[in-house]
Amino acid sequence: MFSEHEVATEVLELMQKIAQELNDSLIRLRDRIPEDEWKAYRLGIGAIRGEMLGEITYHIGERYPDLRRKLYGD
Repeated sequence: MFSEHEVATEVLELMQKIAQELNDSLIRLRDRIPEDEWKAYRLGIGAIRGEMLGEITYHIGERYPDLRRKLYGD
């Protein structure tokens, strides 16, 4: 996935921003919606993040070890 390093870097940065926005939304909504709605929302956010990490960022890290280190710190 992404044959150009520059494009992979840009996509990875975008995925990190999206992940942070999703995390922030959990914090913002935690005390504003009923518990059952929040749990359902949290599960949905988890599914989105899992898909994003599994299908996009994982493959970038496999192709570009330097970006994997940036993402996972290993």
